[in-house]
Amino acid sequence: MHCLSIDYQCAPARERSQFVPDRSHRARLQFGLARTGGCVLLATCHRVELYFLGSRSVAEEYFFREANISSEHFVYYEEATEHLFALAAGLKSMVVGEDEILHQIRTAYEAAREFEIGTELHEAFQYAIRCGKRVRAETGISSVACSIATLAANRVFRFIKGEGNVLLVGGSGKIGQSVLGNLQAKARLTIFATERTHAFSATQAASNVFPVPYAERYDFLDRADAVVSCTASPHVVFTFEEVSRALLTPKNRLFLDLAMPADIGEGVGGLAGVRLASIDDFRAEAEENSRRRQSLASDAHVIVMRCLTEYYARSRTKARIWDTLPDLPSRHFLSERESWEKDGKE
Repeated sequence: MHCLSIDYQCAPARERSQFVPDRSHRARLQFGLARTGGCVLLATCHRVELYFLGSRSVAEEYFFREANISSEHFVYYEEATEHLFALAAGLKSMVVGEDEILHQIRTAYEAAREFEIGTELHEAFQYAIRCGKRVRAETGISSVACSIATLAANRVFRFIKGEGNVLLVGGSGKIGQSVLGNLQAKARLTIFATERTHAFSATQAASNVFPVPYAERYDFLDRADAVVSCTASPHVVFTFEEVSRALLTPKNRLFLDLAMPADIGEGVGGLAGVRLASIDDFRAEAEENSRRRQSLASDAHVIVMRCLTEYYARSRTKARIWDTLPDLPSRHFLSERESWEKDGKE
């Protein structure tokens, strides 16, 4: 199995996006490479990869022709099995050990199965997906959050164990977008989101996300169970005086200040029922988790090598057995082949 790959390390997003095919282009590519064993096309935010059997020149001809562009930034893996297994394990992701790549590989594989792909591609992807699941189960690497945004969202989840209201100020920035993405996955949370431009983009709103004017941020404080502020403002966004006047209902509240300089004024953390955490608290936790992930990545690599060893041993055994089989009626041949393919599936 071979692979043509272009990722975030060798080309910018604008260039990578030119190789993401639409459905009709994908179908023509699949049909074009079917006679050599088929292909699997993986297209994500961070990479575009074509896994195929047969000639590199033929694959490049079809692939670049369908994209109507070529690039010198593609990396060619002559033997791509180890690359695929490591990718499924999350070892080649921007955030080591993240879960999304495993889902994306599975989706790409299932899409390719709608067309004709050979047994070698079937088994390589089945084993790679199984390896990725094994790595996460045995190391727990995907549960170790490293981004400040994820850590902040997790803090909110722990604080609000059931239903609750979150006020997010600064949701249009990079950290704010990531916090929002994490928060809105929890359907039982109601999120009131603002930005410094006074109107949160309606295109970013979900069923549990409600845009509110920035100028009315204090009006939503009393109903909020948690407040996350991450603006780029050079001024204090929540002053002690205004916050103390706005908090009318006695209850515990969580304030997270992810801005630099700080969005939340001095003294707010001393108000009754208020717990305040700053970006420095999360930065230290993120650095510690990053060190933990690197340690777990070493363990993950060992598991990947074990999975590869098992995969290669099985492949060689099957090849030897097939070479010694006598000519069989086609019906018997197919039933035996299907049983082996079934064994390789999850």
